[in-house]
Amino acid sequence: MPMEKMVIFHNLLDENARPAMERWFRRSHVPDVLTQYPWTNRYLLYRPVPAPEGAKDAGLYTYRIHENWAYDISLRRGHKGLIGMTPEPCQNVIKADIVHIPAEPTEDFLGADWSYEQHPILRWVIAYRYPQNADKEACDRFFLDVQAKEIMQIPGLIRFFSHKAVEFEGSALPITTDDNKEEGSEK
Repeated sequence: MPMEKMVIFHNLLDENARPAMERWFRRSHVPDVLTQYPWTNRYLLYRPVPAPEGAKDAGLYTYRIHENWAYDISLRRGHKGLIGMTPEPCQNVIKADIVHIPAEPTEDFLGADWSYEQHPILRWVIAYRYPQNADKEACDRFFLDVQAKEIMQIPGLIRFFSHKAVEFEGSALPITTDDNKEEGSEK
């Protein structure tokens, strides 16, 4: 059975909430998520680095990215029963987008033989949502045949791979991100 991961992108809307949110993540949220075992087999949590000028206008997420790894998406939290989570200490300060992807990349473009011991890694995680009513196959071809080739020309790039999202009905979390679909890069 292939492993999948749910990637959650968090955008912090109010920097004044950062101290309270940091305490909440460390003291409450991470332990809450880890109680989801065996659904969650692996849990990664990392912060973004300062982004280049203009990145906020391109939909930059300013807070954290989570990776919740699991063997079976149908056993995800909220689908087979929900264990209560500690509420966030501040309301309306975080927006989240969620994508499900295979744990292993579906395409490996560059650097498969490269060792992370050779260089530090700065991870650029980008998620695309198909435009409404778009031809998904044409969008995938554009990414693979045009955009991926352009990305590979970026000076200093040493590793590049991608994951095609896993599509399914429903949500893995008891939240909705419909508001993010409308707001786009304004968030």
